[in-house]
Amino acid sequence: MFWVLFLVISKIWLLVSLNQPNHGTTNLSTTHQSSDSAQNWLVESILVTLFCCLPFGIAGIVFAAQVSSKWASGDYAGALQASKDAARWTKIGFFVGLGLIVLYIIAIFGFGFTAFWARRNNYNY
Repeated sequence: MFWVLFLVISKIWLLVSLNQPNHGTTNLSTTHQSSDSAQNWLVESILVTLFCCLPFGIAGIVFAAQVSSKWASGDYAGALQASKDAARWTKIGFFVGLGLIVLYIIAIFGFGFTAFWARRNNYNY
């Protein structure tokens, strides 16, 4: 039961971190000599891979790994696109994982209630 609580808390933390404003990625008209860079979503993608949904998390990690190298090479538009793709796959993986956990909990309670009801009414399966 402790791991379910841990997963719920980690998903809430991840959801809060996904809604943080992304500074430095929307203004393309200014010079990009500043230290602001596109958010790379690497930490969030790793957490989604570990706790939510493996395939979508891996896609998020692949795109997140491209952000820093594209930004460093001067491909700012490519870095922003890779950041958007990493964000998309990370969020998809998060919500798919959250949905699967909710379905799992519903199934556990449903099967438990069915077994309780069958036992109470003396049905022999």
